[in-house]
Amino acid sequence: MIGTSTDETPAERFARRAQDLFATVDAVAPDRWDDPSPCEGWTVRDVARHVVDVQGTFAGFVDRELQPFASVDDDPAQAVRSSVSQVLALLEDPEVAQQPHTGVFGASTFEATTDRFASVDLVIHRWDLGTGAGVPVALDGATWRPAWRTSMPCRRTSGR
Repeated sequence: MIGTSTDETPAERFARRAQDLFATVDAVAPDRWDDPSPCEGWTVRDVARHVVDVQGTFAGFVDRELQPFASVDDDPAQAVRSSVSQVLALLEDPEVAQQPHTGVFGASTFEATTDRFASVDLVIHRWDLGTGAGVPVALDGATWRPAWRTSMPCRRTSGR
């Protein structure tokens, strides 16, 4: 897996990355959500909306829907926190984690697909959110470099 430790389960890795993301979104000043992000044509709020949408898509892989939460327009930090936390809860349920599905990566389990994409997405978009909002984001090179190279991030305007 991308930037993984053999000592972590996919759920533990997702939880760690989620906590880092939560710290970043919680640090975004209320007047910075509509600032441009490094994703061309996207604001910081748009990146948050994308993170929320991805969580809903992944829940759908195992025939689940996210429970209602604040909209990204009203409270983007809470929307991110709630949607990501709900996917983490699915990963922490062994029966759901091992549920098979066929997706863009072929036949897999919810756990494996989430670890390969949604978990990495938390790393990539944490940087996008923080950079756009002026929140310093320290990234672990063992996670960041492989995630950056292998993900399909939005078009970067930062030159990285």
